[in-house]
Amino acid sequence: MKNQIETHIKIQAPKQVEQLEKDGAFPNFNPNSKYDEMRKEDLKDVLTELYVIQPKLFNCTLDHRKTIVGFLNLLLDTDEREGIINIMDNINNLTPDERKKLDDILKKTTLSKIVKTVSLIQNRLKVIEALKILVYDETKFTNERDHIQKIVEENYWLFGEQYHMVSADETFDISLSKYLYALYGYKNDTQFKIDNPEHLRRPDIFMARQRPVEYYNSTQKEENIIVELKAPRVILNKEIYRQVDDYLDIISNTSEFNSDLRVWKFILVSNDVDDYIKSLYKSASKDGKQFLVRPGDDYEIYAMTWDDVFKNFEITHRYILDRLRFDKVKIKNEIENISGEEGRKYVNDITDEILNLKDKF
Repeated sequence: MKNQIETHIKIQAPKQVEQLEKDGAFPNFNPNSKYDEMRKEDLKDVLTELYVIQPKLFNCTLDHRKTIVGFLNLLLDTDEREGIINIMDNINNLTPDERKKLDDILKKTTLSKIVKTVSLIQNRLKVIEALKILVYDETKFTNERDHIQKIVEENYWLFGEQYHMVSADETFDISLSKYLYALYGYKNDTQFKIDNPEHLRRPDIFMARQRPVEYYNSTQKEENIIVELKAPRVILNKEIYRQVDDYLDIISNTSEFNSDLRVWKFILVSNDVDDYIKSLYKSASKDGKQFLVRPGDDYEIYAMTWDDVFKNFEITHRYILDRLRFDKVKIKNEIENISGEEGRKYVNDITDEILNLKDKF
């Protein structure tokens, strides 16, 4: 009978934790942060084990449940995780067996969290180092479409964690492919034409992601993020800016893309920008958005150098990088020594190795 009760409680535990989240007992976690995602899973694991050990703990008002969950979350974020055992002992007089079970799960989740965090950041550092080799050292052999694009489209977090969390919507891809067919002058099976004199102009590299976003008036809009990667030797200038501005005009004048519920963000990336682009930074600075060169309600253009992309990663992850103290020199050497080949074969090998990391994030 006792075993049946324990089995039932173990089955119910994950469901009860999910219910706690639905009831609003969980603290706020950033849905666009991979690190917050791991913190949330850590909290869920501990709550599940706590429920198995002491199911009556959560038989209280919602406010009390929020307090318990919030307090546990704070402790899990510190080096005082063992304090949870002492608190639970004071509340429920844990048996030696219950104390051991709780101690085991806290040790396990701590190790799991550390391993996941280290693996995530280490793999991202590898991506950064690989891209530095491609865009700085091996530009002669690097093909933007075969190398840089392939790496970037699997690592959209380079432009913000929120973009990494979004997968390309199939319907959107189909619509965008029609748009690209029109740009390239390509005729697919179902004839699709854009009534615009610039429709045959073509971006160098064109990638897109799509996500729903909440706006200030509580209206949910669809944000379309498009990244155009210029060759590393190309300087972002007025001509390139106007080219992208033309692309936005095409989009805004195409019935399949011009809904007021769509927001379009164009991100231009290369190794350098000229004085014209710098003047656009200054003009757009009042909007308070880094790298913005063309502000607008539904259409925006951003210009970034690769150094901006890399430095943005370092600043965003500085706290974790400092605490975990990664050996960046070792990681760089590891990437450089991926292959004993030279030239194009060397670049191909680096690209393939980084693409193999995508399932480990």
